[in-house]
Amino acid sequence: MKIDAKVIKDFIRGSTINNNITEYRLSFKEDGLYFWEMEISNVMGCKSFLSKKIFSQYDIKEDIAIGSGTLLSKILGRFEAELEAKIKDNRLFFSGIGRKGTYTLSSLDRVPEAGKCDMEKMSFIQSITLPTSVLKNALEDAKKMDETGKETCLIFETKKGELTITTEGDDGLVEIFKHKSITKPIKSKFGSPLKDVIAILPDEECIISLGTDYMIKILIKREFDTYIYLVAPRVGTSDNVSEEKEEDKSEVDEGKEDEE
Repeated sequence: MKIDAKVIKDFIRGSTINNNITEYRLSFKEDGLYFWEMEISNVMGCKSFLSKKIFSQYDIKEDIAIGSGTLLSKILGRFEAELEAKIKDNRLFFSGIGRKGTYTLSSLDRVPEAGKCDMEKMSFIQSITLPTSVLKNALEDAKKMDETGKETCLIFETKKGELTITTEGDDGLVEIFKHKSITKPIKSKFGSPLKDVIAILPDEECIISLGTDYMIKILIKREFDTYIYLVAPRVGTSDNVSEEKEEDKSEVDEGKEDEE
């Protein structure tokens, strides 16, 4: 396999939510590279895909999962141009040109394939297509409040034709997005894990899916890569909590099934 070092580094950074997910698998399949893991406390996770079409050479003939972690980010940090990866004797070898010369590094043992996530079990109420700038603006509002020394949450609430994202504790910091596709009322509150996800989102269109006191799903789909982020809520944000309230944590846990 051969690929531009920046492409694979960006994929790992996006999939691990800037290294918040510290232990994970990379699953190489016939059509490309897959990632699906939760952060250790199960409050956020990512399922992602990098198409083989972006590799200058991709010669995977059998499915293989490689165990990894923060070590991979450190290894990839040495490379600046195209790098080559070979799987031999159940290990993944990297070679390429870095800042201080040519490296050949042996790392990452082969591991069992991860269990599959059944996202069809996740019962979101409302999906909204919007630019990620809406979320990033809300994040900037939260940062302003965080500077006062108190960690703030982001409250997502919808009514017919409108989504509002309010920074907890200050009604003056509200991000409003209007669209006729917004028809169902929901309300959920999210803390630092969602802020970490928003911080690494590209400046593109995304689809968010929500429920009341329920997790949020954020989908980024591009020509060569796809990212699905899941973040658990801070529960107890509405007066009339739906039946989903007791399911939020268990649903996130279901996203990561037992290993085969």
